[in-house]
Amino acid sequence: KTIELRTCNKMMKCRPFFHHTLSTTSCTVTSCMLVAVNALLSFAPMKSLTTTAWPSYPQHVHSNSISTCSKSRREAMERILITQRYLVTKDNSAMNTNPYDTFSFGQTTTEKQMTKDALSITNAAIQAVNPQTAIEKHLKYQPESSLLTLLDATSKKKYVYNLESTSSYDEILIVAFGKAATSMALATAKILSPSSIPTRGMVVTKDDHATQAQIDKLKGFHIDLEYASHPIPDDRSISSSDKLLSMVKSASSKTLILNCISGGGSALFCTPHHPLTLTDMAKVNEQLLRSGMPITEINIIRKKLEIGKGGGLVGLSYPATCVTMVLSDVIGDPLDLIASGPSVPDQSSWIDAWELVERYDLDEGGRHELPSSVLELLKKGRDGSQDIPSKNHTSFCIKCEESVNESKLSETVLVGNNFLAVSAAAEEAQKLGYNPIVLGTTMEGETIHVANVYVSMAAQAQLQRTNPGTAVFPFVKLPAAIIAGGETTVTLSESHGKGGRNQELGLAAAIKMKSSGFRDMILAS
Repeated sequence: KTIELRTCNKMMKCRPFFHHTLSTTSCTVTSCMLVAVNALLSFAPMKSLTTTAWPSYPQHVHSNSISTCSKSRREAMERILITQRYLVTKDNSAMNTNPYDTFSFGQTTTEKQMTKDALSITNAAIQAVNPQTAIEKHLKYQPESSLLTLLDATSKKKYVYNLESTSSYDEILIVAFGKAATSMALATAKILSPSSIPTRGMVVTKDDHATQAQIDKLKGFHIDLEYASHPIPDDRSISSSDKLLSMVKSASSKTLILNCISGGGSALFCTPHHPLTLTDMAKVNEQLLRSGMPITEINIIRKKLEIGKGGGLVGLSYPATCVTMVLSDVIGDPLDLIASGPSVPDQSSWIDAWELVERYDLDEGGRHELPSSVLELLKKGRDGSQDIPSKNHTSFCIKCEESVNESKLSETVLVGNNFLAVSAAAEEAQKLGYNPIVLGTTMEGETIHVANVYVSMAAQAQLQRTNPGTAVFPFVKLPAAIIAGGETTVTLSESHGKGGRNQELGLAAAIKMKSSGFRDMILAS
């Protein structure tokens, strides 16, 4: 048995709307299991078949989870049959009902058990990056001393804020945006609830990413909720962002602002520079996604186009004290790139942004041409006539409070990332009797190529049983769990539909496993 588990950086933002894609194989008499975990939410859609198009489509499979590049009805039907046998999707809430009988498309007893194990491993990874858990681990309030403590697990530093009624704070603002904004804001508000300092705030999140119960609880904490579009911003993205900025601009030196930032924040918190319009921003996002540019580079350009990015949020919050907690959805956890770094100084330059324009053919007349107004703004920045908050901005300078450790007026701390998910997956796999091997948390590349690599690695591990003589130096012993995390890319063709990197990886791997005749190999993505 071999398990391959792959976690994508986006997964931690979409609870409780996360879906699992599982691919199971059959043919031959080998015994190998492959599991991979990946996020359903993704930036680059691809060609898909839907329930509407094919009435015979299995109802337990998500309607937009099947991708195809077929040119005929026959080829399309063949793809459907492959997915019926190799790919199964199940949402996170359904997992709790233990409905494993749905995973039985010709599976052996071993494969069925491996599928159950894959679900357990996937769930462990998700739980490790639960937004509420992440906040509770890093933010503590002691009512008896009125001290609020923020733990930076990376540097092992602690930042302490005195919330006594006679302290320097007379108001607390909770500001949250991203796909995990609702859960993060609620967790923060609950922690601060014993404090006597008045609290209010605002949440901006994606449609359907808050239950009515959560909305009611937020209202109880005087926190407003606004919906906006992701990954392409809409009118709501700008209007809600304007409200958010108005709130932080009204803050005084006696205001403590707690920012909760998660994946999707770049699109949901949309604050374009004048004279850029929503149409311009939507076109920029569309072209950047089409270009195949990785998210780290996409955010370099995004930061230059908006006043709230690249440290802009904290700059506009001055003279308030800002505490920012970040759930990372970017490889390597660069704080200046997650949600385009609204709370940290921009580490990239206008020249960096323009080099990306040239590299990805985004200039006038290029394959992925950006709007003229955007190109003009980037040119001005390149030539030195535009400015963004620097590390020398007053908001990022050192301050000193009485009875409190020396700190900056603004502190940003990472509270969750892909590493935590991968580690939890490995620990769960080991508990279930597998030999886990972690390939890392920085996997990148074209999705279909990465899928083929994962299957090839599982096939190599499987040689220990099928052809021991060729497996002299096995990289992992069976039964194995091959685990990796990262963020792959789907480069769109001229003709495409709905989907994403998760579906692409699942189907590409399933097709590879079927054509190779593997058995006892499971992929959870």
